[in-house]
Amino acid sequence: MKILRRPFLLAFVWLFTSPSAPVRAQVLQTDVISSYRETDTTVFTALFQFNLSVEQQLNTVVNLGAGADFLFNAGGDALILASKAKRTYAGDLRVTNSGYGHLRYKYDRAARGGVDLFTQHQWDGPRGMRTRFLLGGNARYAVTRDSSGSLDIAAGLMYEYERWGYDGIAESDRPADQSPVSVSHPRINTYLRFNRRISEGVRILLMNYLQARTDRHFDAPRIATAIQFDVAVTGSVSLTVSYNSIYDFGPVVPIRRFYFDIANGIIIKI
Repeated sequence: MKILRRPFLLAFVWLFTSPSAPVRAQVLQTDVISSYRETDTTVFTALFQFNLSVEQQLNTVVNLGAGADFLFNAGGDALILASKAKRTYAGDLRVTNSGYGHLRYKYDRAARGGVDLFTQHQWDGPRGMRTRFLLGGNARYAVTRDSSGSLDIAAGLMYEYERWGYDGIAESDRPADQSPVSVSHPRINTYLRFNRRISEGVRILLMNYLQARTDRHFDAPRIATAIQFDVAVTGSVSLTVSYNSIYDFGPVVPIRRFYFDIANGIIIKI
């Protein structure tokens, strides 16, 4: 295989996919299905991903993660179901502490412009997120597109419900009243996505999105960035490294405003 002639790229990916690689991370929010694989025209596609990482939270923990994405094409539209869960191992403590389920319907998937409708449920124990629910839609447009990739922009509205605790805050900084806090409001949701095949079997995805409330807190948005680097080993197996970060100008509880996540693993496509 030609990809095996790229020892530098494979070594780079395996450096990060090795269990001994130092990774500091927290699971971040997944508001937009950002996989370049959406351009696949196969009627049905399933992707399974497995990750192993070491994280520094309140304690050093080892995380095992698994995810599954399913894509159905029918009549020019597409239905996408994405899910992921992560289990934390810290001594005798084993807690499924983060994950999400995301369902998206894409109208006129192959057209240069179209509409997406989506809903999502999410939880993230290390950050204190007890639950999060989204329901919304985006209008999307491909600014440029060719056989190697595309540059896309999108904008829309979504309704968001969140319930937070204080698990992600040091005990010394927690308030006297530690009752969970619930909020709900609409948000403007925008994103820019660039994906490109940079050589045979090697692809990079760059994405940035911004979410702002529609009320007096409009000037306290969330800004997030995602970078994903995939190297194909075979036609159905890829190694992947991704970096995600989010800066929240107005968190529901006083957690740190900036978080990042470095995920790594293997993707199996069927």
